[in-house]
Amino acid sequence: MAMKYLIGIDGGGTNSRLLAVDTKGQVLGRRRGRSTNPESNKHQTVLRRLQELVAGFLQASGCRAEDCLALCVGTAGVDTQASLEAIEALVAQIDLPCPKVVVNDAQIALYANTRGGPGLLLNAGTGSIAYGINGQHQAGRVGGYGYLIGDEASAYWVASEGIRRALHAHDGVGADTMLVSLLQEELNLRSIVDVFDYVHAHNKADIARLSPLVTRAQAAGDQVAANILNEASAYLLQCVQALLTRLQMKPEEHTLYITGGLLLNSPWLLNALKEGLHQRCPGLHIQPMTEEAEWGAVYQAAQRAGIALPTPSEKS
Repeated sequence: MAMKYLIGIDGGGTNSRLLAVDTKGQVLGRRRGRSTNPESNKHQTVLRRLQELVAGFLQASGCRAEDCLALCVGTAGVDTQASLEAIEALVAQIDLPCPKVVVNDAQIALYANTRGGPGLLLNAGTGSIAYGINGQHQAGRVGGYGYLIGDEASAYWVASEGIRRALHAHDGVGADTMLVSLLQEELNLRSIVDVFDYVHAHNKADIARLSPLVTRAQAAGDQVAANILNEASAYLLQCVQALLTRLQMKPEEHTLYITGGLLLNSPWLLNALKEGLHQRCPGLHIQPMTEEAEWGAVYQAAQRAGIALPTPSEKS
């Protein structure tokens, strides 16, 4: 008898992850690929990489395309109705004859941990966004508008602010900062002005990877770096407060799941955020995500197929 299955894809800004499970929630396969974020890749590149993920799974597992019951892709870039429709048109071209669902990547991250129940998610990684679902199944988001006009307090924002303020220090319009020497050393620049060429020759993920220089400078007592991280903490706190207010959620009744490399790998920033939340949102339970985001995509694929998955018994 043919094996029926579901596929969920977390289309990240740095890499993408596919998870396939059978109708009992048993893992059939996983694949990892390059970024499928339509904000930073051409649409045909996104489609090709999604096709590669699916084809790789089918080849490795021996599953048949016609036995897929549903596919859900969670990705950044699903911000407006027009962008949703554009990405849906891409995903519709994937070689699987099954229903296909496209949602924002913050939604699958929260679903992975609440399975659609009420809760909040705060992501500060390459980008940033706050997302929540209340007890009336109403969803809301704050931020996440992309690196060109938003994504404050993300790794990209922290790194770009570090670069900007290092240049200000060089030009004499900003305070001195050790970020000048740290950037020159990290990027092997003759002058901090040469960072101009680096920024214009690299993508947002490359720039985001420079954010640890800011956290290193802050830990060493650099005031300019400290100001950047203070601003990041204040913004993230405002995002959570705004979301609680918009969705009329009482802090003491809910859990905030935190994720993202910047937040999880910056102890000072994480502690500052937690202290602010304890003061302004007393009773809010705060914890890291316990389930991977691709599980949230699988749950929504199951929902689309009309299947109630049990709690996963295998995660490999």
